[in-house]
Amino acid sequence: MLVFIYVHMNTLLMLGIILFFAGILLIFLSSLTALKEAKTGGVVLIGPLPIVFGSDKETVLIAIIGAIILMIIAFIFFLYLH
Repeated sequence: MLVFIYVHMNTLLMLGIILFFAGILLIFLSSLTALKEAKTGGVVLIGPLPIVFGSDKETVLIAIIGAIILMIIAFIFFLYLH
């Protein structure tokens, strides 16, 4: 039996905002301190359409795999919480 902890939606929203800005800060700091070029990438989901971007093929592949894993986790939460 799976046990899910009830989390209020405002808490999740604030966590998402904090993680978003922490990610931007980390990218900025890595570009200042890195001797190499900073690699960036991401996935934006607009409905069922994914928009994938990245600075190289490896970063794009990691972004796609991460997005697939997060979509599976979201689908599992949707099934069990409804």
